[in-house]
Amino acid sequence: MTHLEEKSFQQSEIKTSYKLVKADLENPQQGETMKQRFLTRQSRYQPQVKLWEYDLPEKEDIKEFRPRALFLNAMTDEYIELPRFSAVWWNAGEIVLMILFFSCLGTVFGLFIPFVNGVDYFFTHLDMLFPLLLLLLGVCANFTLFYHCLCRHISEPREIPIRLNRKRQKIYVYQYNRKYNPYVKWTTTVKVYDWQDVYGVITARVGQYDQGYRLTCVVCKPGTKEVINEFVLVGTIGNIKQLSETWNFCCRYMLGMKVPETPYFTGNPTTSEDPERLAKLIKWPLEIDIESRTTPPPKRRRNEKQYLQQEAQPQPED
Repeated sequence: MTHLEEKSFQQSEIKTSYKLVKADLENPQQGETMKQRFLTRQSRYQPQVKLWEYDLPEKEDIKEFRPRALFLNAMTDEYIELPRFSAVWWNAGEIVLMILFFSCLGTVFGLFIPFVNGVDYFFTHLDMLFPLLLLLLGVCANFTLFYHCLCRHISEPREIPIRLNRKRQKIYVYQYNRKYNPYVKWTTTVKVYDWQDVYGVITARVGQYDQGYRLTCVVCKPGTKEVINEFVLVGTIGNIKQLSETWNFCCRYMLGMKVPETPYFTGNPTTSEDPERLAKLIKWPLEIDIESRTTPPPKRRRNEKQYLQQEAQPQPED
């Protein structure tokens, strides 16, 4: 990063704060007006996404930061694949699962202690019935919590990818639909959007385990700024500059411009080759997988559906 880029970034980060402090010291009334204006600012994409901070530049106006991806799974002339990491305690989660498991065993053992004295014990100690029912309810709740943590630990993918196809000008968002109910099936879906309808914004995250900023993409109706959907392109990190550079990277790539092939972080500890990995592997639907990685065929030769079906068929061995 050059000195001029660092200076430009620092100025863009603290310029608003300096203005507010200076105006508040010189003229309290003017300072209060500026603070109210800052606090009531709105996104140009409405309805505004939750925890919105500010809008990123349009795709054709990306000159503030140099392009560079934070993470990068694959990059060809047709497409790029960016990973999104889910916030799960992958190492500490194993300890939590063990604690919950042995808690369930201990609770079940305590539940059946009265049966040691025989079934007649209940008829002579009816006052124990209500505590035993509460204990049984605790067993069910504890087991449900244990099973939910287990499902998150072994069923949820560690990384959820997004593909941007430059030839088709489309973005493919892989989604894992986690539910609070562990007894129903957790499904995966892939949503496809036109790149021209996708815009970038920065959102904030404030929580005990998730603090920082996100690069969020809003999907608008064609030709408008009306938001109809949203998804996270880069998960929570503390460096806004890296989020802006990732958005710059995506925009330049989709415009056919040259972008660096090396991301900020080259090592990926959550690849499918990891022997200790317990998380679910990513499996794209076959037609979507082929479509997101290839160039659209010429219309005069074959239509899209026939082309994808032919590509999906196994090739004969020589």
